[in-house]
Amino acid sequence: ILEFKGVEQIEGFVLPKARLDCLSDYFALLKNSPHRVMPTLETREVFDQSEMIALLRYFDRGEVRKRILLLRIGGNDLLSLIGMRRPVGKTIYQTPIGHVIAQLVTTFRPYGFELSAPVFEYLDDPMNLAKEVEEDLAHGLVGKTAIHPMQVPDIERQYCVGFGDVE
Repeated sequence: ILEFKGVEQIEGFVLPKARLDCLSDYFALLKNSPHRVMPTLETREVFDQSEMIALLRYFDRGEVRKRILLLRIGGNDLLSLIGMRRPVGKTIYQTPIGHVIAQLVTTFRPYGFELSAPVFEYLDDPMNLAKEVEEDLAHGLVGKTAIHPMQVPDIERQYCVGFGDVE
């Protein structure tokens, strides 16, 4: 992809299944490019706090840190690893992944890494999408990946700063 004509117009890349054993290869490829990355935390290593601390140490190195836009939490892949799908009518916080998100926040945020919330996969449940975004915000997550453009207005509405908060 880095060889494609016009690639300089791309801000960066999502790094799926980001694990310590593959990140050096990604960052070696990006050595001479200006692109930033969004590593996605969605492998079984996410459940191991010592693995996340090792990942934090890797990310916290100067040449790597300056390339990271934020860390994305792959909630549905994490659920799949434990043999589950998100239940209809529930937020991700009402599943075993809820505490994992809290742990990722307390591992990475104190070191200045922002995190983005998992997608909400149901298109016909705006009420629970709104509840989930409210929880995302309560956990200090700075964005949410939309699975469909029709979700964007609902997500943006939740992220708007109210007049009272500005005051």
